Amino acid sequence: MTGRKMHYVLLLWALLLTSSATAYARVRPTANQIHRAIDMNGVRAFWSVMETLQENREPSEEQWRTLFETPGYAKLQQSDVQSNFRLAYMPSKAGELQIEIKRGDYRSRVLVYLRRVQNERDRIESFLNSFDAQYVIGAALQKCAVYLPKGATERRSLPMLAFVIFEPDGHVDDDVVIFDALYAIDRGNEFTDLLAHEFHHYYEPSKLRNPERSSEDYYMVHAVQQMQMEGIADLIDKRAYPIKADASRQWYIEQYNAAYLDSPKTLHRMDEVLCNQASSPMDIEKNEEKFWESLKFAGHPTGFYMANIILKYLSRRALIGTEMDPFEFFRVYNQAARKCGAQCYVFSDASMAALQALDLKYVK
Repeated sequence: MTGRKMHYVLLLWALLLTSSATAYARVRPTANQIHRAIDMNGVRAFWSVMETLQENREPSEEQWRTLFETPGYAKLQQSDVQSNFRLAYMPSKAGELQIEIKRGDYRSRVLVYLRRVQNERDRIESFLNSFDAQYVIGAALQKCAVYLPKGATERRSLPMLAFVIFEPDGHVDDDVVIFDALYAIDRGNEFTDLLAHEFHHYYEPSKLRNPERSSEDYYMVHAVQQMQMEGIADLIDKRAYPIKADASRQWYIEQYNAAYLDSPKTLHRMDEVLCNQASSPMDIEKNEEKFWESLKFAGHPTGFYMANIILKYLSRRALIGTEMDPFEFFRVYNQAARKCGAQCYVFSDASMAALQALDLKYVK
């Protein structure tokens, strides 16, 4: 290699390093931004409520108000939270608690989880006191940006991360990311990926205008949005099929993987519902609601399947190009599915036309 060529190679390498460092600096929040974006007051207020209930007393109006005025609890359904807390912690409700736990449904898991919180107070306090917000939020921002259009994380302010105790879960609501503190502990190093998943929802630049709940289009538009939104975000924390986890979440893993494997059948059912819109206009809302209710895990596994097909047969760039329009996600998936061949389900022209009509109606 000549001296001149070596000079150009070194110059190009320096530019690439500078570009990467600049990109990181753009998404890395300042210490002041981090300080304003973390709220742990919900957990502090929770301890007071829990202690009162353990004494078999109803918390005062002030205790409940203090709890539900914190940023995280303000976004939760107050009646559900109160009902679960009373059942989990009041000794007089022990019999009712056992009946609920024996049902074996999701609420029963939440109640068992809330009972466990009583013995994990020291761990939770230690986690909150030592939480490295600067590192975790910075890493989560970088991870979420991988599947977002360039500059998406710069166009909105940092969302608030509010720690609470409510159930083993986390989600974003408007400009607040709510996470159960013990759940964050349980997920260990995976917590950063889960936070990035929720950040992705927050920063996603969607142009969709959601129909009113009373609209006959509500359930189908909601399904389309969920499959696109959750499918792409699941690439961040689940990465690849089959997903894996510790034994405590085995029930979830088994059901998620089964739903992923069943995705071609799920897409076929969706195709049938869309195709029947023209022939059965009176049944549109009923059929769409039935499909939505049959969609496992609110569209996560099937959306994840579609996103993986797009990545495998097209590109990450093609996937990111669907961020602003969930209906574009289905068009791009169909292109990828045609390349995939017989093992991937391809939507009919009639169903794609129905999705196009919804696209024109609800995307700005």
